[in-house]
Amino acid sequence: MVSKQKHSSASKKRTAIIKTQKKTKRKRKISVSETESNGVQWQTPAFQANWLNGFLGSAPGSSPSQLECLRSLSEESFVDLQAEGQEREPNNLTKHVKSIFKETWEDSLCKVDKNKENGNPALLVVCSSATRCVDLLKGLRSLTKACKPAKLFAKHIKVEEQVKALQDYVNIAVGTPNRVKKLIDIGALGLGSLEVVLLDMHEDAKGFTIFTVPQVKNDLLELCKSHLHQHALAGRIKFCLY
Repeated sequence: MVSKQKHSSASKKRTAIIKTQKKTKRKRKISVSETESNGVQWQTPAFQANWLNGFLGSAPGSSPSQLECLRSLSEESFVDLQAEGQEREPNNLTKHVKSIFKETWEDSLCKVDKNKENGNPALLVVCSSATRCVDLLKGLRSLTKACKPAKLFAKHIKVEEQVKALQDYVNIAVGTPNRVKKLIDIGALGLGSLEVVLLDMHEDAKGFTIFTVPQVKNDLLELCKSHLHQHALAGRIKFCLY
């Protein structure tokens, strides 16, 4: 009798634990959804400017004097996509890019301008991984039929191949922070025609983004501080947190 009571009690405990685990999973799903919908990419340009300034000032080992020299970006340096909704999927990317470039999208992104230097894109998309770069390139196919995009990531593509590709006319470039910075540093990728830098904030399977994967985050910091920040301050480019 005592054995049966113990077995019944243990069974009830297991059932209670399973129910608790299911509730926890449901809560976790809700929490992730809420985090995504309240993410910085959904906020106003002013909020995004303040947030990115904080990110740029978070570099390990930055001294107070270095941080003081890093002038703050204003909301004028950011694209406002709030009216476009929160569906930031690859199949919506072309629509959003057209919205960003407005009436100039076809000239800036689809046509060959012989007066423009080779290897100088108008749109630079920066992603956390090569896999994500490929996904967004698929979303941009309708814009890259006449003018091939530059694929600036390490997966199966050597730096030498990318240097050669950038010797041609380019309107759109998609890459990872480390490879993009390397190609700028060696003079292969130019920023003279750059108008928009789209920072992809997609979460991977582990919940990481381009701003939270440790090594990628550091590469992005270096890319922004050494090249993109000054262009944004001068009003030559705008950031789009996507």
